[in-house]
Amino acid sequence: MLDIVRDRGSDDAIYTFKWKGEEYLIDYSYDNVLRWFDLIAKPDLPEYVKVLHSFSMFIGDGLDVPVETQSQVVQQISDSIAESPYDFSSGGKKVLDYSQDSEAIYASFLKEYGIDLIDEKARLDYFKFRALLSNLSDKAPIKEIMRIRSENPAKYVQDNPEYANALVQQQNDYAIKMTDEQREQERQNQLDNALKGL
Repeated sequence: MLDIVRDRGSDDAIYTFKWKGEEYLIDYSYDNVLRWFDLIAKPDLPEYVKVLHSFSMFIGDGLDVPVETQSQVVQQISDSIAESPYDFSSGGKKVLDYSQDSEAIYASFLKEYGIDLIDEKARLDYFKFRALLSNLSDKAPIKEIMRIRSENPAKYVQDNPEYANALVQQQNDYAIKMTDEQREQERQNQLDNALKGL
């Protein structure tokens, strides 16, 4: 997690892996982390294969590191990535998909920050990327898409039925493509969140 208050020594612990007296930098470049999200989301890939590929993506190949140690390192990396003050879901409903929303994210960064994400591949740190993404203005293309996905059209049916209908159409246009399994998981998340509110 990006922390401007934490001392450099703490950052070093997050960004390096030590093995047999050597230090290896962990590749937290934003594009690498986004590829990792795709990897771990593959339901047909066995967990041990995900661990091996994850370790290779973040640390590199050719190290004689036991699988158990690789698993622990990948878990620590995963915990670091998951640690965030922001949530890109709305009541259990996913409102952002890095692959599907790539163009809107790219346009938002270019428009608001003058950052060309293509040029920043393998350079821009994921934690910086996430902080910038989370703090885009509401006028950024990706923020508008996220707002559309998170809105509840039922709120507007009585007072503004035209807006409710337009919102439903926009939600269909910008819907995140999901498998049946992913859609069921999202429904379950929404139900769990609704029950927590009772």
